[in-house]
Amino acid sequence: MNLKEILKLKDFTFTEFAKKLNLSIATISYYNSLKRTPKLMTMQKMSDILEVDLQTIVKCFTKDNKEEE
Repeated sequence: MNLKEILKLKDFTFTEFAKKLNLSIATISYYNSLKRTPKLMTMQKMSDILEVDLQTIVKCFTKDNKEEE
């Protein structure tokens, strides 16, 4: 599962999610496309906002996850 899929399941847009994280939409897009990897603290905030465990968020940004798609 990737970030975009989790956001869709949790009924968040990139814009709403970016605002809650106090980040730009571009940054969220970079994270989603794996062009950037968020810091662990940011991943924890993502986990809290989306109400999923941290491991689920970390898996969104691993190379293995991208290869499964």
